[in-house]
Amino acid sequence: MSNVEHVATGRAATTPGLRSMTGFGRAAGAVQGWGVVVEARSVNHKGLDVKLRLPRALSADEPALLALVRSRLERGRVDVTVELAAPLTGGAVVDMGRVAAIVDAAQQMAAQHPSIDARVAAADVLRVPGVVTEASPPPTEHLSSTTLALLTTALDALQAARALEGEGLWRELVSRRERCGGLVEDIAHRTATAVDEKRSKLQERLQQLLDEHLEPARLAAEVAVLAERVDVAEELARLRLHLAHLDTLLSSSSPGRKVDFLCQELMREANTTASKCQDGETAHTVVDLKAEIERLREQAQNVE
Repeated sequence: MSNVEHVATGRAATTPGLRSMTGFGRAAGAVQGWGVVVEARSVNHKGLDVKLRLPRALSADEPALLALVRSRLERGRVDVTVELAAPLTGGAVVDMGRVAAIVDAAQQMAAQHPSIDARVAAADVLRVPGVVTEASPPPTEHLSSTTLALLTTALDALQAARALEGEGLWRELVSRRERCGGLVEDIAHRTATAVDEKRSKLQERLQQLLDEHLEPARLAAEVAVLAERVDVAEELARLRLHLAHLDTLLSSSSPGRKVDFLCQELMREANTTASKCQDGETAHTVVDLKAEIERLREQAQNVE
């Protein structure tokens, strides 16, 4: 009864649950000679925003169609269009009785008034109100059930397209995550000895300036406070924890919102790390990390 078309490229997705928010699905069928075409398109959106464009004959079915879309999708701006096409034959009905009455009236007028031409053009007759009427759509119950079935098929195609694009997004997200992990470890390596070196230099410098007038215990406490200001161990630990959480999300269903939030947390820790960096090389690495987190977040905003 129906055929389905969907726009998508690439091979079948192998990543469970992860889908893009961009896709297209189409299904077509017929009811008592009337063509029914259902198309569903989706693009990125923070939440789920569904717009239906229906012919008047299906206006009462809007709640059911809307509920079906919402049961299948979680995020995206979704446009659903349903079109009805009248049969090639029988799409319009001509009232032949009215045509005959018009022709008879014209002939009678010509008989009574010889100056009037009795010939009647068919085009003129068809323009008379009531002569031509549109064919009535199929019964509502048949049209409604067919449209719901076709929308289900169109949404299947839409989801298939979103899943195919989602595979590419998944690979990009994994690549960005691995890059972030590598940069975090680079920062950890560069700062591993930085705190001890900073503490030693501070102690030497303070000792020289104070010429041993400060008690050793007080001196050690002051140095510890200063050294703590450049210690990024806690920030690195939280960055690793967030990245481990990201690994879990990337294998879950519909992680888009959660990944977006997690990227904000990653950026917060990266900013704190940047504020503590004392050497230029480490600072550049943190800048690279922040850039990767931003790219990661941009890609996550395409995920359902």
